[in-house]
Amino acid sequence: MRRVIYLAIVFAITSWAVEAEADIVCLNNGSIIKGIIVQDTEKVLQMEVFLGAKITFAKQDIAYVKKWDEEKNEGLRDRWIEDRKEREKAELVRQEFEARQKEKGLVKYKGKWISESEEDKLKTREYINEVLRGKVERGEIIESGRRERTKVARSLLAKGSWHYRQTEHFIVYYEDVIQSKIVADRAEYYYEKITYDLNYDKTIYWPQKCEVFIIPNEEKWEEYMAEQVERFDHIGGFVPSSGEKEIYLCTLSLPYLSVTFPHELTHLIFGEFAKGEEIPLWLNEGLAIYESGLIGYADGLLRDKVKEAAHIPIKEMVTIKDYPQTKEEMQLYYAQAEKTVEFLITQHGRKKFSRFCRLLISEQPFARALDLVYGDKYYGQDEFKRAWIKYILK
Repeated sequence: MRRVIYLAIVFAITSWAVEAEADIVCLNNGSIIKGIIVQDTEKVLQMEVFLGAKITFAKQDIAYVKKWDEEKNEGLRDRWIEDRKEREKAELVRQEFEARQKEKGLVKYKGKWISESEEDKLKTREYINEVLRGKVERGEIIESGRRERTKVARSLLAKGSWHYRQTEHFIVYYEDVIQSKIVADRAEYYYEKITYDLNYDKTIYWPQKCEVFIIPNEEKWEEYMAEQVERFDHIGGFVPSSGEKEIYLCTLSLPYLSVTFPHELTHLIFGEFAKGEEIPLWLNEGLAIYESGLIGYADGLLRDKVKEAAHIPIKEMVTIKDYPQTKEEMQLYYAQAEKTVEFLITQHGRKKFSRFCRLLISEQPFARALDLVYGDKYYGQDEFKRAWIKYILK
């Protein structure tokens, strides 16, 4: 699915390192997350991992929790504030320095500023060394697939200087190794989490690996994709269809890339889960935002709207078929869709959520699907709405 993932949501990225003195959550899959626990209820636990960035966990997914005292947590939050100030100051200095170097006609290569001719010589020398050491050449990469690729993939691999990394379910094509690590190192984690949340982990079957193409920057995205993809300048990532098992990502920034991949992977897996049938828009985008790790994104924006009764009525949200036109409307729609998915999964479990999804995909009306799956909890949409509002405002 070709969709913009708005940069306005990327501020919630949780990629910063955390000091050792912090609350710790260890998940059943072995993942360890550090930060400050801000909410701990019977069913969910919420942790702040950086200023304003929060992640919500279902208690059933947690192996154990270790808490520090409030004084140490406040000290950690103070260090976050100072760290952000220092990074902002350093970033300003870096930008000013780079601007001066570019004015001199220099380019940055492996941490050094050199002339374009020197860069070309170094790259040529490195390529020769790789060939002499027997490393994979571009032509061999193109032939490494075991299935017929789409026209977009064939055209893309005919351009640039591609390398690849493989995991159990993915082949990641890249030009920048740091970008490849952001995707490849977490690919299997996201695969397992998305299929688990859909209760699809026991039945999904991928005899062929999914191919992920990382375009290193906006300029190359335009160069590589302009003739292949409509409105390429507005796309941060897309999948042609679930059956193609291809994902295309544009690296607007490293944090943006870390969000775009799980978002688009969710669309791909959810599309396969739906067996090609249409998925309601709110459900498709809500799950993609949820799985991309931007759980805290919806909190402030949606809470304010709900307090003012200015949110989208649920009965209206679940019938919307076209994306909102303005940025503000899109942000609210994404926030509300994500929070609805989070509410259903964390409060009532993945098995009910999976059944609910299948009913909606089979074109059951929202109210009917709600009654069939959650009727033991809610008597009609009004009671569901009240529980949903309470969950957001609590």
